[in-house]
Amino acid sequence: MIFDEYAEENYAHLLEQENKTTQPDPSMIDIQPEIQWYMRPYLLDFLIDCHYSLRLQQETLFFAISLLDRYCSARVVYKRHYQLVGCTALWIAAKFLDKKSRVPTLSELAAMCCSAYDEDMFVQMESHVLSTLEWNISSATVPEMLAYHTRNDSPKSPVYTIANYLAEITLYDREFVGRPASQITCSCLLLARLVAGMQLSINMLCDDQVQLANRILAHAQNPSKSLIRKYSQDSAMSAYQAVRHFVATTSQLVPAIQDPVPQMVPGMAPPTPPQSPRRFAIGKVPAKAHPDMVRPAGHCITPPLTPESYHSVAMERY
Repeated sequence: MIFDEYAEENYAHLLEQENKTTQPDPSMIDIQPEIQWYMRPYLLDFLIDCHYSLRLQQETLFFAISLLDRYCSARVVYKRHYQLVGCTALWIAAKFLDKKSRVPTLSELAAMCCSAYDEDMFVQMESHVLSTLEWNISSATVPEMLAYHTRNDSPKSPVYTIANYLAEITLYDREFVGRPASQITCSCLLLARLVAGMQLSINMLCDDQVQLANRILAHAQNPSKSLIRKYSQDSAMSAYQAVRHFVATTSQLVPAIQDPVPQMVPGMAPPTPPQSPRRFAIGKVPAKAHPDMVRPAGHCITPPLTPESYHSVAMERY
């Protein structure tokens, strides 16, 4: 938790981290030969359940998903290794952020995966993830930024918990992958305060913030069962029920303020509409270049392969 006397300095550091850290690239995950986006909710449900059962910090979950996505943006991950990478990312994040007593052991990791992977496979994958990311794993997370923005709220205020619930919803879908944590934070905080019944001046909000909040609100209509279980409890201030009620009565937020419409004056010609921007012929945007990528003749750029140096083959879970 951010202490008041260092709040401004800590938040400035988070923004600096956000600017320095390489964000995941969903376009690179698109070209994974085996991993598909429909598999993501299954892995996310599993990781959220593991994270909750281990009683890890909220920041740990978001840190782990960031590591997972950054790795999948740089390396080809086989379907049978997808769960292995996810669990290893959670393990790394726990060691980085949580108490030592909360960090899962190798035997616990193997048990969580129903012995689909040998214990030494987690160690090998940990080394490979860290080397792929060049040990640059620090990143700002949404819960840390939410803690800053809600530090003066009442302890009984549900805003922080509701915002965390909405932020976890964004972890599931491709359209939010790679978005800076500060953007997700602001939009989730906006929604959480509205859900909590607070009055906000919509004129003070920018279009991008409202549009992103509307997209999050749309995804909140169908949350995963793992999130429903987690946020239906009293300890989570029944955030799921509060958001469900809000979603049922609100299709989307009021759009951000627009430029005022010019008033017509008798005897004057109507105002000239602004010119449309010049149109350009836009081709397909190429995938972001990567120093280790290879381009076979006649094929798209593909990330380098994950080594096959494991001692056993994991069960396919999807």
